[in-house]
Amino acid sequence: MVLLGGIARAEFPLDFNGHPDGAPAINNSWASSTCNRDGFGPCSSGFAGYNDNDPTPFLYETVNIDGTDYVHVVIGDPSQGFAQDTYVEGAVSSITPAAANAAHGFNSGIDPLNGGGNGSGNPEKVVMRQLVSDGEVTIEFLKDALSSKPKISQTVTTPEVTAVFETDMRSIDYKDISTAAPIINTVSLTGPNAPEDMVDFNVGTGSQNGHITAGRYTYTPGPGTLGSEGSYTYWEGDVNVEGVDWSAFRDPAQNP
Repeated sequence: MVLLGGIARAEFPLDFNGHPDGAPAINNSWASSTCNRDGFGPCSSGFAGYNDNDPTPFLYETVNIDGTDYVHVVIGDPSQGFAQDTYVEGAVSSITPAAANAAHGFNSGIDPLNGGGNGSGNPEKVVMRQLVSDGEVTIEFLKDALSSKPKISQTVTTPEVTAVFETDMRSIDYKDISTAAPIINTVSLTGPNAPEDMVDFNVGTGSQNGHITAGRYTYTPGPGTLGSEGSYTYWEGDVNVEGVDWSAFRDPAQNP
């Protein structure tokens, strides 16, 4: 257990590998699936011989960390440009393949683009890391403690420009709406034709009327399993996650 900003963090590696050393896997016939990872070919699963020709590396298991059960899912590999490592508190039913965890049964696993439930999980029961990179643009979402908000960062590095954005909300919990997270937002023009008087920008020193609201929101647990199906309150603005067109995030070339 470690501390960051007074917030306790269990030992979640978030390294896109298997479950942590010393964390026992739970023996559950529904709760293991390993595909296209080291030592495994196409999907090797507890789902009665289920086979999938998708080449994406995939791990699905349940583990016990600090006395609590978690569903652990790893999708992709950083070397392939996309990777996601997620722990969700709860377990998987031994009778049906339904998740009985903080994502609740109100999920869209069968129809993720059109089904309900996206965004309905309790963020205080989840840790995750997602990394997307194409060599020039790298985006990372890191939530490495159950009770704290995430860090979001993006870097752009090309021969013409270098840009860095980061907001680290990890010292702020989900009951705090008054604390704004620190922001890093810099742009440097590095091309040979860049105007000399517009080469560098730093939001911390270059903005005259900075107004930062990053991290100023709360989550109120709802009636679903482990506090899922709750509500968010924002210092400014609003968002309806149930109204998002998730198909806009799908790349048909990668997911035919």
